[in-house]
Amino acid sequence: MGRASGYRRLFRLPDSEHFIEDFSCALLRKVLRTGRMFVFTNYMCFYTNVFGEIIEAIAFDDVLDIKRTNTALFFPNAIEVRTVHGKYFFGSFLVRDQAFRVLVDQWRRSSNPDPETLLGQATPEELEQMYRTVSVPFAPSPLLLPPNLRPP
Repeated sequence: MGRASGYRRLFRLPDSEHFIEDFSCALLRKVLRTGRMFVFTNYMCFYTNVFGEIIEAIAFDDVLDIKRTNTALFFPNAIEVRTVHGKYFFGSFLVRDQAFRVLVDQWRRSSNPDPETLLGQATPEELEQMYRTVSVPFAPSPLLLPPNLRPP
């Protein structure tokens, strides 16, 4: 049994759910509860065993909004998720922007699986991020390329 199937069992998710990525973070209840966020195809989940066990599974279909936010007014390391059932505040991300991109991407895919429609919903900045080209700091010498790929 692999890691993904163990996570699916922990959060009681269907076998059809695919594990995408996990992030270290904390869920704010009365205090911050350090744990891990697990992102699946149609769910974001959180698990902690600090000061008692918390197991949360949030369906992307229930999500109304996901936004970046700050902790202590000025530390940019938190994400707020608003659902039909209430708000969830996740803080203490080491890679908040990466987690935010993964969450928003899966939320959009889950609620609207048609890629053409997704492109129509993206802002110009998001489109640039999706299709940004990577510049290579150096190019290989043409002599290292196979003859059929060398420039004339």
